[in-house]
Amino acid sequence: YFAACEAAIHRWREEVGRAALIRFDTGDTLHVLDTRGVSVTGTTSLRGLERTVYLAAENGATIGEISEKTRSAPEAVAEVVRTLLDRRHAVLLDGKVLPLAVPVDAWMPRGAPAVLVADRLRAAYCQRMEKLYRGYEARSGETPPSR
Repeated sequence: YFAACEAAIHRWREEVGRAALIRFDTGDTLHVLDTRGVSVTGTTSLRGLERTVYLAAENGATIGEISEKTRSAPEAVAEVVRTLLDRRHAVLLDGKVLPLAVPVDAWMPRGAPAVLVADRLRAAYCQRMEKLYRGYEARSGETPPSR
């Protein structure tokens, strides 16, 4: 049973510094960039109820809690959640929806169009993760995975 977990960890390590699952908000649109090997959609723009549900679940929430926060019908929330799960942008953990994209709103230049900054945000995130990962390896004494 550990082999599958070990394989997933190995795949994750192989993608550090090259793959990202990030999100940034431009007001009416939540942009999700997914360059992971398991990506289903690549770039997704969430608007309306999709955006509202994603943000309402950001710290983990049940469908009922999201429904209350968004003042939306539980059935409508459940449908959005199914879509987020299908896209692999969220997971269901202990009955709670947990969005996976890392928010990078603080890196977003004020007033910049999303289409012009998306690649720069992804590159900055990948660079930061690579640096953190190398630092972790140096402190822990692990042998770096081959790339």
